[in-house]
Amino acid sequence: MGSTVDTTRTSRPNIVYLHSHDTGRSVQPYGHAVQTPHIQRLAEEGVLFRNAFSAAPTCSPSSAGLLTGQIPHSAGMLGLAHRGFALRDPSQHLARVLKPDGYTTVLVGIQHVTSGDPRTLGYDEVQSVDAPSVDPVTPRAADWFDARVAGRDSAPFFLDVGFEESHRPFPPGDPAEARYLRPPAPVPDTPETWLDMAGFHAGVRALDRAVGVVFVSLYRGGLSNFPVLICTTDHGLAFPGMRGRLVPTAPA
Repeated sequence: MGSTVDTTRTSRPNIVYLHSHDTGRSVQPYGHAVQTPHIQRLAEEGVLFRNAFSAAPTCSPSSAGLLTGQIPHSAGMLGLAHRGFALRDPSQHLARVLKPDGYTTVLVGIQHVTSGDPRTLGYDEVQSVDAPSVDPVTPRAADWFDARVAGRDSAPFFLDVGFEESHRPFPPGDPAEARYLRPPAPVPDTPETWLDMAGFHAGVRALDRAVGVVFVSLYRGGLSNFPVLICTTDHGLAFPGMRGRLVPTAPA
């Protein structure tokens, strides 16, 4: 038996990969008391994975798992990139895998798979920022969309947009909101942890606003035809017993 590969426009969808740091499942679609309307809309109009697991409890190994499809120790990413760990074979990174099929590959914002030049991972364009937030990342993504539309570029693209709004340090929490928040189960239920959780919620709301800006730019530019839109995070929250802790699952 043989097969053919359709290389028409519809077989090479545009891919937008949105990823955040330390968000876990603590967003509205998973039943948490923080309003994330843009992420909620994506869940309602797409597929929500309720039984999903991180490849690792730390940033670089988890990100390597997402972008290579391998468990971190197979990919060579046993620890954090800024502490000297690296992919054993960068050609297995998704950006490199897509390039032979004619994809333009672009990184806007943060990545944590290499401490060196992200172009070694296969990105054609890199618009990194030292301290990603809603201000520098989303305008750059929007500008990239606008330039692409103006240039009438029909090649498929892989756009990797990295956010850090839910990473510590959190924005200042609202004391009024904090009175009615409950911290995660492993954390003591005290006024101090309520305020800490309020700061996390503020960061998650900022993340959602940033995601919404990217959505608006995508549709405004007419690039919503045949998209694959992925919104995910690397691992759990930056609280005790979550980020940084590997919890084994029972065998099936």
